[in-house]
Amino acid sequence: MSRQLLTEAALLAALGGGAGLVLAWASRPLLLALWPASLPALEGLRISGPLLAGSSVLILLCVVLVGMLPAREAARIDVLAGLRAGGRAPQAGRAAHRARGALVVAEVALAVVLVSGAALLVNSLLRLQQAPIGFEPQGALTARISLPRSLSSDPRTLRSVVAALEQRLRALPGVTVVGVGQTLPLSGSRTSAGLRVFGREVEPNAQLDTCWRVATGTWFDALGVPVLRGRGFTAGDDTRGAPIALVNATLARQVFAEADPLGQRIATGLDGPQGTWVTIVGVVADTPQQDVAKAARPEMYRPLAQDVRMGPSSLTVVLRTANDPMAQARGLGLEVAAVRSDLAVSDVAALGSLAQASLAGPRAAAGVLGLFGSLALFLAGLGLFGVLSCLVSERRHEMGVRLALGARPATLVSLVLGRSLALTSAGLLLGLLAALALGRLLEGVLFGVGPRDPVTLAAVAFVLLATAAATGYLPARRASRLDPAEVLRAD
Repeated sequence: MSRQLLTEAALLAALGGGAGLVLAWASRPLLLALWPASLPALEGLRISGPLLAGSSVLILLCVVLVGMLPAREAARIDVLAGLRAGGRAPQAGRAAHRARGALVVAEVALAVVLVSGAALLVNSLLRLQQAPIGFEPQGALTARISLPRSLSSDPRTLRSVVAALEQRLRALPGVTVVGVGQTLPLSGSRTSAGLRVFGREVEPNAQLDTCWRVATGTWFDALGVPVLRGRGFTAGDDTRGAPIALVNATLARQVFAEADPLGQRIATGLDGPQGTWVTIVGVVADTPQQDVAKAARPEMYRPLAQDVRMGPSSLTVVLRTANDPMAQARGLGLEVAAVRSDLAVSDVAALGSLAQASLAGPRAAAGVLGLFGSLALFLAGLGLFGVLSCLVSERRHEMGVRLALGARPATLVSLVLGRSLALTSAGLLLGLLAALALGRLLEGVLFGVGPRDPVTLAAVAFVLLATAAATGYLPARRASRLDPAEVLRAD
């Protein structure tokens, strides 16, 4: 008997493992198609030798762990006791019931952990999508223009080339605003320098690290970044005017607190030949430098028309259009080539797609964990259904006697559903404790929601309890419809 049970367990494990490998192989093209292009490619995603070896080891472990306990119980069956009981199959012992219950509790606990993590990531993703980003991503086209070294080191020629670019691109049909700047929001790249404030003595290593940008006067209009205080850049902010700068709201808050930043003088090592003092004339809204989840860094902008020490190696063009932004892509390339043939255009994209691409990582993480959570929830429900069905089958005679003695069908329904909810509640409690303990692992990737968010955990508990009630319905319904006479005649 024991050998037969182990053989059956090995066969079932082999079939399940083989089906899992086939499913993994079949789902690979779908996963590659759905994987965000902005994330590293999944080139190594394949069914390899080490994967097959690892899967075989897991299958053997399943055979040993799952097959040994039934074999051990089968060896303890008293055949004579079964015959004395009227030929009925002997019921499983307490150890078998405890083992089944423990497996279901473990499945439910694992499902709670995975579903909780997925729910937190989805909640975080929704908050990221609704978070203010400080600019208007829709209706704009962006492109990067790489500059030859001779041009980036010649400020006067660079300014004339930028002016020609703006003039020609503004003439394209449907284009309303053209802006030229150094770096787009959410691009991750930055140039930074230590900030000095006129009248304040600060050690060099204690200076505030500040993102430094150059831009034309229409840069903020093209991006849709509002000026919160003061003014933006104007045509008079050139080499003949006084050196000026715009700062973002974070810099104004961190450096000047409640004081008025307008009229304050600041400087970095990138402003002019000797780190020229520049006057703040306006404060613009914060835009995320890397991703929406991270707080904006202090940032200052200098007019491209004024002399700065560091010339950019590339510039970014933003065209705000009244029609489809990508319809302007070909015209943008032609106009840039018409200005200078040595200007290389790359990374042409709609600004809205770049904003969506910044959420690719959180979206992929939520999707993957959501997939595993759904699978774990399905397996937990399947295990619970199996245990309850076995309970009804083993106690069929007892339930028939109860009905014959006048018990109401609702009593049997309560018995089965009570067992379902008891196992689920135990797994739910263990799973929630594990989710609270492991929540710190997700803390660094969540936005706007804590790893112990009570609303999310309550929703997960409701889903698990609803799954338990739905899973227990069919076995409970079968128990309530037993015919006492038929059961007693069969026994």
